Amino acid sequence: MLLNFNKNDDIIIWDLEEPPPAGHWKIILWSAYEDLSSEVNCVSMPIEVERRADELRSAYLKWVFDLGEMQIGNKKLKDHMEIRLGLSYWWMTSIAQKCNVSKTSKINDILKAFALEKILISTKPKSIKIYSKNKKLVQVLCSLCKSLSLQHEAIKPNNNLDFCCYVNYNSLPPFFRAFLYLSWYISKSFPIFFKKKIFR
Repeated sequence: MLLNFNKNDDIIIWDLEEPPPAGHWKIILWSAYEDLSSEVNCVSMPIEVERRADELRSAYLKWVFDLGEMQIGNKKLKDHMEIRLGLSYWWMTSIAQKCNVSKTSKINDILKAFALEKILISTKPKSIKIYSKNKKLVQVLCSLCKSLSLQHEAIKPNNNLDFCCYVNYNSLPPFFRAFLYLSWYISKSFPIFFKKKIFR
């Protein structure tokens, strides 16, 4: 059993910068890399991934192999991506190459999802609440909870400054998308200019 996580606990998966709310529930910090060995109701997923490194590495390698061999129609996935005879683009992707340099590979999130699955299977929580601004991550975590038949809910952060994370503006012209992002970036960075730096 993970730390002092018990069966039928209420669990919060927290993927926000601000501290999670205090309460009787157990908290899974998705991105925060903190040593929480003294906290009985909280676990850091980056540390949990390191703790289970060998186990997760094997699971990931098997998953990549099975994904490439997955049958779609009458062909395997790697065959669908064949550029020419004997050469498939599948082997050039960051996932198949096990390349974790690019953020687009999302390998860190994949490993965390593997670790989370084991936590949820062993604890069988009563309910799960997911807090994240990453829509794709929320979709993956909701799908995982659904596959395990676990009661879950995705909570949208209440922050008007972060509306760009939720508004689908990809259909807008590039100029408007650039303007929206610039406005959001300035609004997030503006307070920095008022902070005083003290040099000793």
